[in-house]
Amino acid sequence: MRKSSGNVMELPVPRAPKAAPKPGHLDTWRGGYIRQDQRGRRVYYIAKRIGGDRFEVSTRCDREDAAEEHYKRFLLDPAGYTPTPPRHAKEKPLVLDEELAGRFLDWSLNVKGNSPEWVACQRQQLAWWAMHFGDTDLRVHGGDEPKRQWLREHVKEPLEQAKSAGQRIAVLARFFSWLRRVALELSPSTDPTFGMLDRPSPGKPATDKKAITEGRFQEIRAELEEGPYRWAFDLLMTTGRHVREIRRFAQAGAVEALPDGRPLVAEGLPRAAAVLALPLTKSGVPAWVPVSAEVAEAARKLLAHGFVPLGEGAKGWPHAIYEACEAADIKAGRVPAVALREYVKARESARSDRERAVVRAAFRKKWLKAAEGSGLFHLGWARRTVRTFAGNKGFAPYCDDFLGHAKGTGEKHYGRHVPLKIQTMI
Repeated sequence: MRKSSGNVMELPVPRAPKAAPKPGHLDTWRGGYIRQDQRGRRVYYIAKRIGGDRFEVSTRCDREDAAEEHYKRFLLDPAGYTPTPPRHAKEKPLVLDEELAGRFLDWSLNVKGNSPEWVACQRQQLAWWAMHFGDTDLRVHGGDEPKRQWLREHVKEPLEQAKSAGQRIAVLARFFSWLRRVALELSPSTDPTFGMLDRPSPGKPATDKKAITEGRFQEIRAELEEGPYRWAFDLLMTTGRHVREIRRFAQAGAVEALPDGRPLVAEGLPRAAAVLALPLTKSGVPAWVPVSAEVAEAARKLLAHGFVPLGEGAKGWPHAIYEACEAADIKAGRVPAVALREYVKARESARSDRERAVVRAAFRKKWLKAAEGSGLFHLGWARRTVRTFAGNKGFAPYCDDFLGHAKGTGEKHYGRHVPLKIQTMI
């Protein structure tokens, strides 16, 4: 057998001829072409077609070895390539953690002046977003396309199977606005939500709010124990103001004497004994509401207490009202005795507070359906109840001024009273 020789002659491998440079180009290189600038330097340009898109950009390099490093960066992210190294490469990632969320919530409560209930809701929503974000950097560089990709992966996909999407987006939008305007952690160019997030439209008063009768109000009130929840309920159902305004009154309001000559005493109108000075309303201004002597006394007790207790999950007040509604309906015999016995038995056999809460919710959903004279009453229905009751008593022309409504707006969204009958031909 013939042995192969140790000295094997290597044959030259034919190479494709180098493309001739185009007019205006000095030469070509692996990444594109070379041009001469005004100072006579050789400048390397990248010129490539990738995925149907044509890329042509200067590396600002005058040496081929430096241009090769730029070419490698370009191949990793053609759309996001820039000649100068990105400064954000050395930035510490901005992550939604407890420290960042705490800074935002502290600002929301103490600087922005939001209600404790809304801040508690923001806390819950931020915890939900933090669970989905994980260690994701909230800063996004590189233009609109990386922002779209970030929103698709970290916002749109989690929201597809989520409830309360509008509220989650509202909290997220406010959080990123704070990062940009207050915390100065983001800029419009690095905020992935800036100009890209479809924010929910402003909320409108719900059309399913019920206006309860005077008798139902007295039933609920009779079941409430003497204390801050009952005092706050009296103020709410007398003034027709928002829940957060009553809470602010408890912390920083005042009971003032009637000013001289005000309000004018008109025949048929109830006489006021004092004025509640509300420090801040939903529209951002203070308000003064005339009330009776009984309500003024409840207001003084609430001011002495200093606040309306939040309770578990910041829902102590509404839960106290629900329990009063439940007790009133049971006392009035609106719940069948058999259903009541089954409810008590189910609650006793429940093994945890969570199971008891589920049993209670099912019972209330079936037997305490909201109506004018029965069922659960929600604090958000007080405004409509006050306006409807006053309108049915003939005080519709005074409601806008009393409740702080813009002319026509309150009647449109809250008025459910029957107008006075006028003379007709039949």
